[in-house]
Amino acid sequence: MYNPESVCITRSRYVKQQARDKRSNDHPSLTSYHTVFVREHNRIASRLGLLNKEWTDEKIFQETRKIVAAEIQHITLNEMLPSVLDSSIMSQYGLTDVFAYNPTQDASIFQAFSIVYRFHNMMPAALHFAEESGSSFINTGVKNQEDVFRNPSSVFDHNYHGIDQISLGLAVNKCPYVNRMMNDASRNKFSGEVDLAALDIERGREWGTPAYTKYRSLCGLGDAKAWSDLLSTHTQETIDRLQLVYADPRDIDLWTGIVSETLLGTSLSGPTQSCLIGKQFANIRDGDRFWYETADSTTGFTLDQLTEIKNVSLGKILCDNLDVSHMPEKVFKTTSAWLDCSSFAEIDLAAWKSA
Repeated sequence: MYNPESVCITRSRYVKQQARDKRSNDHPSLTSYHTVFVREHNRIASRLGLLNKEWTDEKIFQETRKIVAAEIQHITLNEMLPSVLDSSIMSQYGLTDVFAYNPTQDASIFQAFSIVYRFHNMMPAALHFAEESGSSFINTGVKNQEDVFRNPSSVFDHNYHGIDQISLGLAVNKCPYVNRMMNDASRNKFSGEVDLAALDIERGREWGTPAYTKYRSLCGLGDAKAWSDLLSTHTQETIDRLQLVYADPRDIDLWTGIVSETLLGTSLSGPTQSCLIGKQFANIRDGDRFWYETADSTTGFTLDQLTEIKNVSLGKILCDNLDVSHMPEKVFKTTSAWLDCSSFAEIDLAAWKSA
């Protein structure tokens, strides 16, 4: 007898086995984007193989891997970060400056970044699905978040067209809110009856991460020895709520402190969160010798190749790897105009053709 639940379990095990990591099932939207970039890898590899028939499979794989990594870095810096950080922060940390590699800059990830870069307070209560309808899109379905955690069955829907529906649903629908509160699915039903907020707080405590006020001070926002000191970053209502949980402002956990801050300018982050994210990305961009803009005969790209990589956008990658004809010009901006896929700049792989 057909049992939908058993099919979901079987599919879940299949995805887990193929990916070799149970986190591949955490959320269908993550699985969909992972799939899009695997498709992008295969698309580029196929074209490079046709351009350079003398290349070995290993050569094709390594060159493709380098190109896709560069695409992700370029999109992250130029499309994602300007949506997360206010333009003043981008400027303050030199993220909009002309690139210059600094071999003395430590590009390692500092511990606090693993806490502050968790935007779990942005997770919506439902996963939306959308379909293309002419030059516009319509929502075609919705599933509660608690029903899709660790359940990848949605990506298999309609002969794997679920990946298209999920990706379009993410592009069409706005994030409902960005604040200190998390929906019930994330708070109490993540992968069973797990509280995701509690996990984020627990990570900081297990790793011995200093309290929020320490990082606030390091970011030049002043120490918070009294509750009133928080008024420059938090509303009075939020401070009142924090006082119900913490005996002293210096006890506030880092994750709790940053997600409860008032957002800075047009960003999705508060002042301390913006500071730490800006600093970390500046360190990576300036000090990583494998950064895609680094001019290095072994790890870098030619000027022609770099020019082509800088033509890449997330909208174009989605156009190339989904069954769609339109995408937002700037996928991370809900106010962005939707363009015909033919309008996006194309990466010309002829720049990788052997002489």
